[in-house]
Amino acid sequence: MPEYNKAHKLHIAALSLFLSLLSATLSFPQTTSYFYKDARADAIIRRGLPLSYNLEYTAAGKAWDELIQLYPDHPAGYVYKAALIWWQAVEDRQNNHLEIQFDSLTKTALEKGMAWIQKNPRDKLALAYIASAYGNRTRFDATVTRSYYSALRNGQKGHKYVRMAYDLDNDFYDTYIGLGSYNYFTGALPAVIKPFAWLLGARGNKEEGIRQLLLASEKGEYAQTEAKVVLLSVYFSEKLWDEYEAMLQVLMKDYPQNHVFYMWASNYFIMTQRWDKGIAVFKNVEKLIPSDHNASAVGAQAWLNYNLGRNYFAKQDYTNALDCLIRAERADSKNPVLLAQLYLLKGNALDMAGRRGEALTAYQKVLEYPDIEDSHSKSRRYLKSGFGQ
Repeated sequence: MPEYNKAHKLHIAALSLFLSLLSATLSFPQTTSYFYKDARADAIIRRGLPLSYNLEYTAAGKAWDELIQLYPDHPAGYVYKAALIWWQAVEDRQNNHLEIQFDSLTKTALEKGMAWIQKNPRDKLALAYIASAYGNRTRFDATVTRSYYSALRNGQKGHKYVRMAYDLDNDFYDTYIGLGSYNYFTGALPAVIKPFAWLLGARGNKEEGIRQLLLASEKGEYAQTEAKVVLLSVYFSEKLWDEYEAMLQVLMKDYPQNHVFYMWASNYFIMTQRWDKGIAVFKNVEKLIPSDHNASAVGAQAWLNYNLGRNYFAKQDYTNALDCLIRAERADSKNPVLLAQLYLLKGNALDMAGRRGEALTAYQKVLEYPDIEDSHSKSRRYLKSGFGQ
């Protein structure tokens, strides 16, 4: 089984979401800028956001391309498309092509945003989109490139613009995600980082941050889902496990094709040794995945069965673990990141079940895919001595 440091990995993933200012852009209050009065733009964003959260990459990408085509000089479409790429990159951190795409889109979003507010300096939505571009950069730094100093600096830059948007309208509740994220996470930074944050002027208040995030989750127009994602991270950081588990189940129910939520859920149930609860949750989520054979549904089925197998493996129920992993294989996902981890876990389960010959075949398969979380070195080690030896 891949030797995850589960709590640490989840905390790092959470940190990026905490600092993200993405959702500050998701509301449409009255403004003089024509972009926000255009029902076409509104309809595209309403359609694109659920597609993005459900990791329907192709359909969501088309929606954001449509928005860019409609308003090529506005930052919105570029911000949303960069955020979509982040979901892919957090799964496949070694994919440099994704980083190049992300950097290009974020640079364009900032250039377009700065040019836009030169003409419309009191356009609070444009200011919020600029904040979101920096927020995208922050979470990419924190979760993909692991450049924490850069993440802090970009978080500060984004906070400047989201604060400007908020100052123009205190009832612009979707900005409360950016404000709340910044307040909470600069107030909750670990001791090893906090002195650097203070030197840079990053000072936050945890309690105020949580209050702002809750307001965004209740009153935000389009930002409620993102507020829930950020609060999920807060609950993990604060060890509020009942709230964390409940929020995870809400998000998986709303977006059953988002396998990043599966990863976080699986990490949590294994970390807390609540495997039976994890198994039950995953079986309930499986019923919500569409039965058609679109790429997103196929991928979701494969990822779900892989994570279900992880929980059975942790429970030392190797027969059921293998059944789940075989179902994950049969889903016929082409995702190399998934397959590398799937065959490594399958080899581990076969070793533990006393089926050494089949385990060797699985470990050899791992080497056909990218080196994910040291999967190649682990596989070579298990080829020599077996798992658990």
